[in-house]
Amino acid sequence: MALASLLTCLRFYPPSAFQATGSYRFYLPLITDFWGRILVRRFHLMAKQRTHPLTHEEQKGFVQYHLPGRFQAIEFHLNRSPRVYGDLAAAAIFARALCGFLGLRVDRDGKLAQDRTYFEHAGKQSWEVKITDLAGGQFLRAEHLPAHDRTALEKGLQESNVAFAHLTFWTDTTKQSPDGRATEDSKRARIATIEEFARLTVRLCQNQLNQVTVA
Repeated sequence: MALASLLTCLRFYPPSAFQATGSYRFYLPLITDFWGRILVRRFHLMAKQRTHPLTHEEQKGFVQYHLPGRFQAIEFHLNRSPRVYGDLAAAAIFARALCGFLGLRVDRDGKLAQDRTYFEHAGKQSWEVKITDLAGGQFLRAEHLPAHDRTALEKGLQESNVAFAHLTFWTDTTKQSPDGRATEDSKRARIATIEEFARLTVRLCQNQLNQVTVA
């Protein structure tokens, strides 16, 4: 099926369509994974909980090392100078993962929604960690957030999904030059969106961790 999809794409897209274009020259008219395989969209099975609860020591490690490491990585990449595309991608993907940890996602309409299920990695097993897997942890409720924060999360998650988590391209003459590259204004807008999204996610995550009782 993947080969058939590729042949169909080669038939209907000119060779120029496969050149790196769009913002930061990273978009392609295909959805692929990080190994370059062409993906056919399918329904992902979701579990209601982790396969195995975290032990007390594992919870401590998550609070003391794993999460602070993500926070530091986001700040490192946002503060780098000169900042390159990879820095924005790293900050966006880490922030996207933290939103899942907090129980947040965007729905098909781009609106902030609950994310209470766990991704099944293999054989109906899930190793995903959410804040409720930590003693005292509670999901962040989107309806309790100020409107500005909800909007920032929605824009950031949408941008992370489209610009970084998948390889995508579509024509938008208001944001692209004639050859399909992002305009400077579009690049600056993306940078501002990811910066606000990533730093807001870190702050919300740190605040929510105050309820965690792991000692």
